[in-house]
Amino acid sequence: MKRNSKPVLVVGNEGLSYAGISPIKKDLIILFQSFSLISQPRGDSKSLSEILKIGGIKRAATVGIAGWKYYLKEEINEPERRIEIPSYISDIIRENIGNEKVFNANQLLMHPTQGIRAVNDVDQLAWFEYIGSHTSQAIRDVLFNLRCGMTEHDAVRIMKLNGLTLSCHLMLSTGPRATIGLSSPSTRVKRLGDQFTVAYGGWGSLNARAGFVAESELDLPRPIRDYMSMLVAPYFEAVTSWYSRLKIGATGGELYQAIHERIGDHVTKNPKRKSYLA
Repeated sequence: MKRNSKPVLVVGNEGLSYAGISPIKKDLIILFQSFSLISQPRGDSKSLSEILKIGGIKRAATVGIAGWKYYLKEEINEPERRIEIPSYISDIIRENIGNEKVFNANQLLMHPTQGIRAVNDVDQLAWFEYIGSHTSQAIRDVLFNLRCGMTEHDAVRIMKLNGLTLSCHLMLSTGPRATIGLSSPSTRVKRLGDQFTVAYGGWGSLNARAGFVAESELDLPRPIRDYMSMLVAPYFEAVTSWYSRLKIGATGGELYQAIHERIGDHVTKNPKRKSYLA
């Protein structure tokens, strides 16, 4: 594809009408019905090989595939050639272009320091602040209004979800399932002493909390009744320290030190350690 070529948007049946909001012109939007759900109509669109040619991808081209994940040499051989998109797409691209010309290009987008996502404009920062406050408040409302006898679904209703785009499925679980940490809410009724976890991710932010349904240490299982002093207090101290050192010019090492000088066995097992709970 030439540098000044116009982009082509390839969509399934459901995406054809939605493509109208795209700045790409109508004559550059191509229907590829294999992108549609199972049992949707097929057979009225060009093959993917034909669509690639329309888009300007030819045998001599070098193709970078951008899905969402790149790999490192420490985890896999030739990470630049490992593609994580559906194999039927990458296979056809390789058949048409040649395997040696197809690369994983996700670092261009997703690398934490050099990727495009690491550069944010003012509008994006404002949105991140808004969605971060929104998800944080929703989690806070659950924690401050949680009551024994509620089902997990009842607890989720406290969030007052308003339809903002999710970045992951909603998570809330109590009891044995809470150890998994990724479960969706169920009809289970919360009881004193239950383990508890909740997470709410909106587009641009995710907030999560884990703990116990308890009114005091006496409601916790006996072996972990030092939970507050051994885990909660050090965590709070670490976060406080992190915020106190967060400023323009602070290095990652300084912020790392702010956390790790206050959490871990070297701290909690130190008899001279001072705590906010003391």
